[in-house]
Amino acid sequence: MAEDAPTETPAAVSEAPEADAEPTSPNAEAAKWRTKFRDAESRIATAEARVSALLRTQVEAMVADRIAVPADLWDIANVALADVCDEDGSISTDAVSDAVKAALEERPGLARPAEPVWMSIDGRSDPEMAQQPITFGDALRYRHRR
Repeated sequence: MAEDAPTETPAAVSEAPEADAEPTSPNAEAAKWRTKFRDAESRIATAEARVSALLRTQVEAMVADRIAVPADLWDIANVALADVCDEDGSISTDAVSDAVKAALEERPGLARPAEPVWMSIDGRSDPEMAQQPITFGDALRYRHRR
């Protein structure tokens, strides 16, 4: 019965290490390191792009109350992300405020309106009067006005 037990052949055992074996040629080893280097470079570029996008989003959230369309800070005012970051890469609130101030001085149309322009359904533009309820008598009174 001992003869029925499967035995490993030396060829099967020796095939596995060959797959993990180091390349014997210096050119093959250099090619392997170049491939790893390019892969690392692409991962770094992807990570930098993600961090830049996150920083831009954070700056846009900071200026949303002062600029009508926060992305205009980059597109129209031509502010670069490096202009609003410190030496360590974090966002400087002072630099953001200065950039927004300069952008609004140069292009006042970028500013968020202080109060939305609106008119109530009944034509009253005074916000305090618009908060007063309209009665049925008010509806009849304005019936013949045009």
